[in-house]
Amino acid sequence: MKDLLSLIASFETRHEVRPIMPVIEIDESQSTVELAIDFHRLLSGSISANIPEVFGSLTNVAPPSMRATITPSALRFKIRYLGENEDLKKHSISMADKYVSIEAREGIGIDARIFFASAPVKSDSLLELLRYFENGA
Repeated sequence: MKDLLSLIASFETRHEVRPIMPVIEIDESQSTVELAIDFHRLLSGSISANIPEVFGSLTNVAPPSMRATITPSALRFKIRYLGENEDLKKHSISMADKYVSIEAREGIGIDARIFFASAPVKSDSLLELLRYFENGA
């Protein structure tokens, strides 16, 4: 009987340590940063700079005795994955759209220049993107 149990135990793999090999790894980073940019300046010269004024004149946004301000609050870019990857397809994995976004922190106000940023990249890449953005803005 002892030999039979030893034989069965030798085939047991539930407790065996095996390396985990991911099919795909996707990083996601988020950061709250202070950027030396004027967010309003990003839209100057763009047709989107007129959206608050046009929208406000087309509709009554606020209830009676109140007023509404419409300000830009975010930049958002969609990353779409095109084509097929045979390894992902073999494992029934599809790539959903991801976003790169830089938005003014809620409740702080855009003039405080405190932003929340997120992107499907490693943290150092997101910070490098933000430095580039800040220097170019």
